[in-house]
Amino acid sequence: MLIPIVFALGLAQSQDLTLSLGTLNSSDTKAGQYLGANYAHRIVHSDLFALSGQIDFSASPNRKYSLVNPLGSRDVASLYVIPGLRLSLRPEARVSPFVAGGVGYAADEQSELQQNGGRFTAARNTNHLGGVIGGGMDLKIYRFAGLRFEFKDYISQGHNYAAGVGLHFRWGGK
Repeated sequence: MLIPIVFALGLAQSQDLTLSLGTLNSSDTKAGQYLGANYAHRIVHSDLFALSGQIDFSASPNRKYSLVNPLGSRDVASLYVIPGLRLSLRPEARVSPFVAGGVGYAADEQSELQQNGGRFTAARNTNHLGGVIGGGMDLKIYRFAGLRFEFKDYISQGHNYAAGVGLHFRWGGK
């Protein structure tokens, strides 16, 4: 019963890539830059919605800790590689809102220095399970290019909120 419905919607072959830049903030760090790349391949496509599998790569090179702890690390860098799903509404419209989420890999690297200037001796690198939930909107400028506005919550040892804008490229299929 489900197979005819999937074929009626159409198995799309469309792919997209977004390169984004924004700010990442959490309750224990000051705001810092984040750089992102998101690749997606459409699984199901209709005029009303599109479901895509995606891989989200994001890095925040350096964020200062806002908590005052003389023996704590001065700053932290983060990396996220998170596969997931994205649901876009009205994907062929000029403005298309979306929600996305996934679970994957997260890594944090602490500074070599403490906040008091001494050497940080605790474990500097941590690898752990991370997740992301978020949403935004794609604004089509040309049939294969546009802008993406996004807000994400990277969940790994706390919440890390990201807001950014990116260049969005689409190719292949409908």
